[in-house]
Amino acid sequence: MTNLTGIDVSVYQGQIDWEKVAGQIGFTILRAGYGMFDFQKDPMFERNYAECKRLGIPVGVFHYSYAKTEGQAKREAEVMLKWLEGKNLELPVYFDIEDKSQVGLGKDLLTSMCISYCTVIENAGFWAGVYANKYWFSSILNNEELGKRYTCWVAQYNNECTYKGKFDIWQKSSEGHINGINGNVDIDIMYRDLISDIANSKKGKLEFQGEFLEHYVKWGENLTKIAKKYGTTIEQIVKDNHIANPNKIYVGQTLLIRKW
Repeated sequence: MTNLTGIDVSVYQGQIDWEKVAGQIGFTILRAGYGMFDFQKDPMFERNYAECKRLGIPVGVFHYSYAKTEGQAKREAEVMLKWLEGKNLELPVYFDIEDKSQVGLGKDLLTSMCISYCTVIENAGFWAGVYANKYWFSSILNNEELGKRYTCWVAQYNNECTYKGKFDIWQKSSEGHINGINGNVDIDIMYRDLISDIANSKKGKLEFQGEFLEHYVKWGENLTKIAKKYGTTIEQIVKDNHIANPNKIYVGQTLLIRKW
């Protein structure tokens, strides 16, 4: 999979009609919130996440940072984990570092803040990444160090991305138009198959959760194969997971399988 088109959204897009959006995109990255306090969760995050899950849209998240120290970056990561409790992502958790109040902190500290945040996220079992614009990656952050460690998502509103560092997603426009969203929306292009890479990193993982098992969907699987594997029925899986279209499941999706 290359050149997969997606969007990133927040409360600023209002109440999205995800039914209309679903057929137009291959993924979405949702703003979970900003800052390091629980009340700073994006007001639309829960609804956006639930709708994307219901419709089978692969999901990642981003967190707008105001941190000034490594300790504050860790606290931002900790509140992100609180917002993500009980959730499963097909794409990374991105640390969005670009606020003008952070510019003067220096390359070493800013890069260390990224690493501190991402370490907390990775230790919790999620993939971590860094989002910034081309100027920040090129001039303010240690892009070589971050590119070695994490997936990078770069913003440059242009006909092409001229950033020379390593990146997997390009945010190409803030003025996109998608049926189902009122007003402008950010448009992103994914060049690396992060969905499969993340799914493969979970391959074979099963976890007990009360009366259910978690099954991570792999390449070549469908509900018929999964139902047969666990001795259950397609109808039961559809019911337990609120699947709108039984013919549309995707790699990396987490299904709850009832234990008999």
